[in-house]
Amino acid sequence: MLLGYGAMGFVGNALLSRHIEREGASRAVFMALMSIAIGMLLTP
Repeated sequence: MLLGYGAMGFVGNALLSRHIEREGASRAVFMALMSIAIGMLLTP
């Protein structure tokens, strides 16, 4: 399970670092926080 969390964190950081130049830093932070919030809402 920890390996899965680590892999998803790595993939998320890699994707964000590739798209942050186009989106801008503030929008990238907003998208990251929204994905965390949605994940917490979906977790029972």
